[in-house]
Amino acid sequence: MTRLELFILKRILKKEVRQSFDHDAKITNLYTLIREAVTTEFTEDNVYTTDSYLRELFESTQYVSNTHIGT
Repeated sequence: MTRLELFILKRILKKEVRQSFDHDAKITNLYTLIREAVTTEFTEDNVYTTDSYLRELFESTQYVSNTHIGT
């Protein structure tokens, strides 16, 4: 991802997760977009493999400092 793409993505995400009456729906839609992209890009055997893969990646973000992203 280029620096410009990362900049644009961060701006979009910041706008989409801003607290409002429908922020939970907006965040759910973001997760849906990620899932659709992963499903399209990777041809896993079944939905359980994809679920496990995405859960593993999500959990890895919970314990690591993300300050290095974009540097």
